[in-house]
Amino acid sequence: MPSNGLLSRRSFFAAAQIHMQILSEICCHWAAVDFDAPWKATLVCHLWRAAVLSSPKAWSIVNVCFPPAYEKKPPKQKNLPWGTDSGSEDDCIEEDSDAPPKPRPWALWLARARGSDLVVRIFCGICPRVDLIYSAIRLLSSHAGKIKVLEVDSNSVVMTMAQVFSMFDCATLALKSLSLSINLRPFQRLLKMREDSGVVDGFWNFLTKSPHLRSLTLSGCVLGSEGASFRGRQNQLGLKTLIMENPHRFRLHPVLETIRPFICLEILILDISVVDRDTNSPTLILPTLKTFVGHDEHILGSLTLPKLENLTFHTESSTDDLVTVLAELFERGTNLQNLTLAHALLSNSSSRRIFQHIPSLTALELQYSAIALQSLVATAPSDRLLCPRLQTLRLISSLSSDGANLLDIIKARRKSASARPITTLVLSECKLLSSHEVDKMRNAGGSGLIVKYTEYDT
Repeated sequence: MPSNGLLSRRSFFAAAQIHMQILSEICCHWAAVDFDAPWKATLVCHLWRAAVLSSPKAWSIVNVCFPPAYEKKPPKQKNLPWGTDSGSEDDCIEEDSDAPPKPRPWALWLARARGSDLVVRIFCGICPRVDLIYSAIRLLSSHAGKIKVLEVDSNSVVMTMAQVFSMFDCATLALKSLSLSINLRPFQRLLKMREDSGVVDGFWNFLTKSPHLRSLTLSGCVLGSEGASFRGRQNQLGLKTLIMENPHRFRLHPVLETIRPFICLEILILDISVVDRDTNSPTLILPTLKTFVGHDEHILGSLTLPKLENLTFHTESSTDDLVTVLAELFERGTNLQNLTLAHALLSNSSSRRIFQHIPSLTALELQYSAIALQSLVATAPSDRLLCPRLQTLRLISSLSSDGANLLDIIKARRKSASARPITTLVLSECKLLSSHEVDKMRNAGGSGLIVKYTEYDT
């Protein structure tokens, strides 16, 4: 019947539409893990080509690679870009997995993005062809207002500066996240050139053009000394997250000077170490910082963090240095609620010195540490319990805490009228604990205690 035929055609078109939407979503997820995904999708079939061309989001991740100029192409290497109509499909398929990638038609890529917010990733080798770099910069600069995430990975500080600063000459940028990674080769460090210091100059003026920048990642570099010019007008910099990573050691002063202008920081992650502790350097105050992750006691000892709520510290120092740094930090005042310590060795007196300054602590996690926790139990009826708000205790491969000590903590806090009971206890790979002792803890905590136990694997 005509009605049945009409219904079947409508059902077919509806099913096809759903199929196209699913394919478009697949292409978007594929593009997030494979920078060549949009080009490959155009070669599958007409349906896949239509799906990826109708998905601007799939083209919103732009990967620009500049290999070293001295790398030669293999003989008989065909040089046709993917995703174009010129040539056959066989011409576009890589025959040699070791061959360099074919050039991308960037103008076509950006046109297919059709106004979507862009994620641009630039990879620059040693001594790349400058003409290719500046041709890409000219093209990307016309889309600077759409770039929300920019990642630059380079073997040269000079090339990184040229790529970033030349690309953005417009008055105001929409950039929200920026990552600069400098990977110097050993022979570059042996040359003792200016760029071997890892200092990126001229960056602070660039920040004034990026009022929406909220996340900055620096790997293998620090920012130049021009940050001192921002004193008194730091509110122009609304950065919320700063991540610094470096396999080599910097001096303390340039690290602090990189952090100092960002007074609005809320998250600071420092996977770096410094070679000295400058006693003449003033303490750096970060009034809004809530989360700190690091492993260098010299840097942590130079900070005052009145609003700190989350501290993760992987110690590399001696017991005395760690106790002094943490005690002084907490004495200066914090609002610490979550504390994670890794590879720490603390006696009962040392842990007491630390815990007595953090009454707001609600969660404590110890990883691969030997920390005495007797201080969390009152030694006399008249003594007050330290950390009265503590409710979550996590021990990951603990080297010291035994079942009797933990059982005392659970009982003491359950009976105390001034402290909250332990409600969550996570015990993973703790050598000194047995399942029998864990059962005693469950019974002592009653129904209000959740115990998650992973037995030690010998």
